[in-house]
Amino acid sequence: MNSPNKHFISRTELYLLEGRTLEELTQAEFANLFRSYNAVGASEEAFTAALVATRKFPDDAHMLRCHRDAVLGRLAEPASIATEFLRCIDENVGPISFWRLALADHYVATAWADDEEMLGSFPTRPEWLSLAAKQLESAQVTAFDFGQYWGRGTDNIQATYEAVFDGLLRYEEFAQLRRLR
Repeated sequence: MNSPNKHFISRTELYLLEGRTLEELTQAEFANLFRSYNAVGASEEAFTAALVATRKFPDDAHMLRCHRDAVLGRLAEPASIATEFLRCIDENVGPISFWRLALADHYVATAWADDEEMLGSFPTRPEWLSLAAKQLESAQVTAFDFGQYWGRGTDNIQATYEAVFDGLLRYEEFAQLRRLR
């Protein structure tokens, strides 16, 4: 790892992984490892740990959010992020609706270059909105507790839905989504 805080990360990894592999960590140990990786910007390590954590604990909401965050922290290209979320769907890594909502959120964010653009403007890449609508509709057909898995507080499902819907409902071709709101 090339982090200026390599010593901190090495001590954390040494403590948690001493004589063990990632596959042997508990949920609490994974959470500590993610915290330490995020503190120093170790995105590659966080992503690797997230892959193992979500395979070991596929229904753990915190592990899924850490995986989503690790993907967003590691991969820069919109297509690469979408590919990873689609891989999680294909491989049944946790609830599929979680990844569909993550895709919808990602597609809406990609349609606008940044969050500032979303306020009262049309997207610079509107073609991503139809992809978001498709994922949102697919996610909505399940009896899935989005709040549990997506998180509450500042990173909550309501804020995500609002951003997705606000982006999509500006266009008449997505009027059918009003029934989901």
